[in-house]
Amino acid sequence: MISKQVLIRVLTPLFLLTLLSGCSSSATVITETIRDPVPDTWTVQVQPPSLTGTIGDYIAQCEAAIVQSNSDKQQIREWSSGRR
Repeated sequence: MISKQVLIRVLTPLFLLTLLSGCSSSATVITETIRDPVPDTWTVQVQPPSLTGTIGDYIAQCEAAIVQSNSDKQQIREWSSGRR
């Protein structure tokens, strides 16, 4: 008759071997970056200042371009912080 210790010594490695078979994985993980399109208003070209007219007109056009650019940047910051 087989002793209890012999059975334990034989069956324990077989049991552990079956547990190890669950560690192997053949699944493939695919990472995909999904990008939402930005609103069209953010890609509108800023009008360059015109050199015709007075210096005051030119300065006003420069200020308007800066304000538009800063507004777009603020909207981008708000949009990106809302996506997190």
